[in-house]
Amino acid sequence: MTRWRGKLGLLGYGLILSGLIGALGFVYLLVVEQAIALVWHHLPTRLDWRSIVILLIVALGTVLVGSGHRYWGAELPLTAEQALTTLRTTQRLDYRHVGQNLLLAVAVLVFGAGVGPEAGLLSTTIALSVWQADKMRYYFFKYDQLAQMTIGQRWRCLFKPSDYLLPYDQHRAEQLGRQNSKKLLISIFVLNGIVAFVLLMRLAGLPSFVTKMGPTNWQWSDWSLFLPLMVAGGGLGTGYRWLSRRFPRWFDFWSTRPVAKAALGGLAIFGVGLWAPQLLFSGQSALALEPVLGARWSAGHLELVVCLKLLLLLVCLNTGWRGGDIFPIVFAAITQGFVFAQLLPRFDTLFVVGVTAVSLVVTIFHAPWFGGLFVALFFPSRLWPVLLVTMASFWLFQKWQKRRSNTARKA
Repeated sequence: MTRWRGKLGLLGYGLILSGLIGALGFVYLLVVEQAIALVWHHLPTRLDWRSIVILLIVALGTVLVGSGHRYWGAELPLTAEQALTTLRTTQRLDYRHVGQNLLLAVAVLVFGAGVGPEAGLLSTTIALSVWQADKMRYYFFKYDQLAQMTIGQRWRCLFKPSDYLLPYDQHRAEQLGRQNSKKLLISIFVLNGIVAFVLLMRLAGLPSFVTKMGPTNWQWSDWSLFLPLMVAGGGLGTGYRWLSRRFPRWFDFWSTRPVAKAALGGLAIFGVGLWAPQLLFSGQSALALEPVLGARWSAGHLELVVCLKLLLLLVCLNTGWRGGDIFPIVFAAITQGFVFAQLLPRFDTLFVVGVTAVSLVVTIFHAPWFGGLFVALFFPSRLWPVLLVTMASFWLFQKWQKRRSNTARKA
């Protein structure tokens, strides 16, 4: 492809496809948001016997989730980590199951699982990005044939989802690698998809993913708590990592009975929905209430919330109610920070909450910068220097641990 018209066409085609991917992500979240409101807020208030209604909701969700695993596979919905690992290993990702992945992700979220929407959103976006690359590869290598078609024929080729695709192979990759604009195009398409997603979210009035925890007035005297809070948060994160490795072993049964296994998760969801419904779902919407609840509820009550939230997450993940763990863990980490803040009333509340939350999250995910920066978004910029020092400390500590482990293995 050398003609300027072909290059402009490739750019426009990529912008359309990436915009559609961003729009699909918005539709996914909109459907989840509206369906949760209908199933959990409108129905129980319109009908008597709230407990019976919740039981029926969870029972229906159990059947849908278990049946989805029986007929579509136990690995759905994919997590972002699974999708990225497959892509890095094989340079491919099967996007034929995108519809099934989304439907099962919606069912898991709508029927109350204590997991986040990011798994279905990111894994679908990754799969569709591979699909976009295959479509654009077809456009690039078959441009001379496309140029000879009528406009109608060309559009049918370019926008038929399941046909007119060119998968990745090494020879084509080498040819495309000589295109200096390749990385620039990828960046433009990613940005375009994000812009389309964010604009649609704002136009629809959907809540933001990030809620600020309030103001801070930290003083240098608060630094006396810095190391103890890091140790406490890191210790709790290590404890959760230990549990997360044990749960798959404890729930390693009924692999041929997915509906029965999903019923175990359903029982946990039913119990939480009956006595602590604010702990259902990802915890994303409840984060907006954290500053209020952190001040009103006792430290013991908040600690119970942390434990129940994390236990519900682990039970859901290991009984087929698969989803994201980022938002539930961030919710629990920030709540744990408010527990410590109540026990240490003489110190700045957000200093205590922020250092605790970052320490806990980066330990669980073993990602000092990614996890820490995501948590930092929930706090005012005045606290960011403190949080950056926390991230850097864990980064250095994890590098030291890795170097020590490598030295021990060599010895």
